[in-house]
Amino acid sequence: STPTFFTIKVGVRADAANNGWTNSGLVVRKGQRLRISASGRVSLGRGRFSQPGGLNTIQDNDKLMRNEATGALIAVIGDDNDDFILIGPRREFVAQRDGVLFLGVNEGDLADNTGSYDIVIEAEASGR
Repeated sequence: STPTFFTIKVGVRADAANNGWTNSGLVVRKGQRLRISASGRVSLGRGRFSQPGGLNTIQDNDKLMRNEATGALIAVIGDDNDDFILIGPRREFVAQRDGVLFLGVNEGDLADNTGSYDIVIEAEASGR
C-alpha cells in the first residue's frame, strides 16, 4: 500500500529566539519518512542574506554543522543530541530516532539575524 503523508507548515526564525531552534510541533518516530522543503530569505546580519541552501562563502567556526553552508536550514530530532541533519532547500530522509523535530539556521551568531524560512514538512502517517 502506498504510504500517506500529512503536511505541516512552519516558519523557522533565523534569530536567537528559543536558542535558535523552532519546534515544528511534530513528534517523529524512528523509521518515519519525512520530506522537508524550504523557501524564503533571511538576513544573517552585516548585509548578508541567505536562502535555505546557505552560503559557502562565509567562514563561521561557531556554526553547528561546520562543514555545511552558513545560513543553511538544519534540523535535529529531540532536544538531547547533536545529530544534526542538513535540510537545505529540500531533503527527504528517514528518522533515526523518536523525538520532536526542531529546525534552525546553521550559523554561530544568530543575534543580528532577522527573517524566517517558510517550511513545508510532509510526514508519513503511521499505520498505527
